[in-house]
Amino acid sequence: MLEVDIHSLQHGDIEPLHGPSPDDSLSALRVVSARSAFWSALYIATHSEVLLQAVVDIMVQVDVPRLETLTFGCTFLSSSYPRLFFQPPFLFRGQAPSLRTLDIMNAPFPWQLPTYFFHLDELRLLHVQRKDWCSANRLAFALSLSPTLHTLTLVGSGVESPPDLTPFRLRALRNVHLVHGSTSIIHVLSLAEVPCLHHMTLTNIINTSCWSKLLSL
Repeated sequence: MLEVDIHSLQHGDIEPLHGPSPDDSLSALRVVSARSAFWSALYIATHSEVLLQAVVDIMVQVDVPRLETLTFGCTFLSSSYPRLFFQPPFLFRGQAPSLRTLDIMNAPFPWQLPTYFFHLDELRLLHVQRKDWCSANRLAFALSLSPTLHTLTLVGSGVESPPDLTPFRLRALRNVHLVHGSTSIIHVLSLAEVPCLHHMTLTNIINTSCWSKLLSL
């Protein structure tokens, strides 16, 4: 299964690329990628990490100057998921200057590229559990480069025990939603200065020693 939906400013509508087979969907994606300069939203979901990698291999060659929303990931996570998923060149040649909403599920991301985060309003990570996908340093780095971020959602995202991290400021963050957060995730959040925090939702935070850190935000 491979689902790809594209909202294009050129046509003002959504282009669903759900062919009879995943190969058909991939072929259609290659064709419409010629119009990527007009994409405003891109949704990619599959149950196969192999298919997701095939999509990424296409996306590294496209330019998306108007893309505001990116959702992508795997609905199923296998133990054989490839260790090295992103290597240069990165998604969209490493540039997404208009990106406002980023939603990742069961997949890694090239956190080391700051251009993805400068204008983010919303960041949602679901089950980004492997430490080589999202280390504490990488998450803190991405957040520190997101001055306009106002909503952060972390669901089942568990990174390794963090090293010493430098405090950072999230001046626009108003909403935090945390489900099954690991100690290291909470440590990263506790380092953030959040003067505008308005609403925080905590679900299944079992480690009681973490509560004081979260409540001090």
